[in-house]
Parts: sequence; structure tokens; C-alpha cells
Amino acid sequence: MIITQKIFLKRDGDEVTTADSEQNADAIIICPENKNNAIKKILLSFLNKPGRIIIDFEDILAELRNRSILTAGYGEYSGENHPITAARDALSSLIKAGGKADKHSDFIILHFACSKDTTMSALTNAVEFLSKTFSPDAKVVFGQSFDETSREMTTCVILTSPYCL
Repeated sequence: MIITQKIFLKRDGDEVTTADSEQNADAIIICPENKNNAIKKILLSFLNKPGRIIIDFEDILAELRNRSILTAGYGEYSGENHPITAARDALSSLIKAGGKADKHSDFIILHFACSKDTTMSALTNAVEFLSKTFSPDAKVVFGQSFDETSREMTTCVILTSPYCL
């Protein structure tokens, strides 16, 4: 059994930060407890980095108008085929946390953080792999950023509503 934990996010001026409670949060994300810190770190990283192919906090808030909560999956991998392996791990983590990214999903946020030596072809293969599990009608919001501190490492975060039926 996977134990889940909630991440509370809020807007604080121009920054997105963590909130101390559900009542003070603008967005609530459920994730596997053992991935909580990694998911929080990457969410805050890409939500607060202007000038990249990023996902804006407003993208998340717009979807939360129709839902009360999102579920997160997280994967990371270093080595050969790192983007697609990170994507598989993120999908597995998402499902374990109670989320769905399947033919019934109508909304998915997908973000990759990778080293600068990651090829666009490798990222495209990972996105195509994930796209096969999503409904063709799903709204997919894609973001990508570079992690200057890693070589041949990719992290992938998937956000979706917990029960897209």
C-alpha cells in the first residue's frame, strides 16, 4: 500500500510557495509520500522560472476550478533512455498515488526537467509513449526545463485529476 501526502501550493506575490494548510492553499496536490520532497522541489522550480518552456501556475489553477485536487507522479532516471524511463516511472508513481492517466483522462500536466545534452528526439519519444496512454481528447499542458546540475538525468512530473472518469 502506498501512503500519500498532500502538497499545498499558494501564490505569494510573483512566487509560488508552499502553504501551511489546505485552507491557505490555492492548489492541492496528492503524491506518494516517498516522492513528496522531490515533487515539491520540481514544482516550485518550474513554476518560478520565467523564460523557459514552462507550465504556469495559472494552468494549474484553471484546471482546479473544475476539480478540487490534482494527483502527482514523479520519475527520474539517469543513463540510456533516461527521458522515457523517467516518464514510465512517473506514470507508475501517479497510478500508485491514486491518479489516472489513461483513455478516460481529460487533463494532464506533463513536465520534464533534463540535462542540456538531452536530445529533442529523446523527449519526443517519451511524450509519444505517454500520449498513447492518454485520451486523444485530453488537454495536455507540456513544459520542459533544463537542470544545469545534472548530466544525462531526466525528471518527469505528471499532474492529473485523481479520478478522471
